[in-house]
Amino acid sequence: MFRNAIKEQYRHAKMIIEHSDPSNVVDALRGSTKSEPIANMFDKYYGMSAVFAMLWRNEVLKSKSIESEMQMSAFDRTIRNYAKNKAGERIKNITETTEKYLLDAVRESIDKAVVGGLGIQETKDLIMSAVEEQEKTITEGRSKMIAQTEMITASNRAAVEGVKSTKLSFKKYWSTSGLKNTRESHLACEAESIERNGLLEDEVFSNGLLFPGDPNGDAAEVVNCRCSILFEID
Repeated sequence: MFRNAIKEQYRHAKMIIEHSDPSNVVDALRGSTKSEPIANMFDKYYGMSAVFAMLWRNEVLKSKSIESEMQMSAFDRTIRNYAKNKAGERIKNITETTEKYLLDAVRESIDKAVVGGLGIQETKDLIMSAVEEQEKTITEGRSKMIAQTEMITASNRAAVEGVKSTKLSFKKYWSTSGLKNTRESHLACEAESIERNGLLEDEVFSNGLLFPGDPNGDAAEVVNCRCSILFEID
């Protein structure tokens, strides 16, 4: 999903390159990268996590039945709104990063064209080739990183919403994945939550996050995170 969204941003950029003179293509591209493809993917991606909220609600209430469509719709709206408002900065950052990569490729190609004494069409071909190569080599890794990060944010946010919907009081715990390269700060959060017998809903962990993947946290704390939030009902 995110790979296709980034590719859509590149498709739009390549249309601009195709219809611009090399002398002004940088200005034409600057500020033109569309955020809509990424925003749409966030909406769909987070919307799918509403099922996690329902599963947590059913688990806490020890219910094996499917909840009403009204409850599911409420989760869907809440989580999609969360993605739009709280994760909006991530959408902006992803879009700005795409544009930075594009502009770097275009400027480098223009410099090569000037040194090589290339004509207008040759320069455009060089720029297009560089952009297409960049899209191929960078997009796959970027999309996986974004998907991993947003999966953790969406699923953990949904878990919080599901438990909150029961109206029962609870404590939350940070749980690391047990995999290699787990951040020291996340191991500290896990240890802290155990030592304190859980944190209250609105309390932040020692790294400043409300839950693993919290979009209010620094990128160093959330990108490629693999941790989960667990709960203990009082």
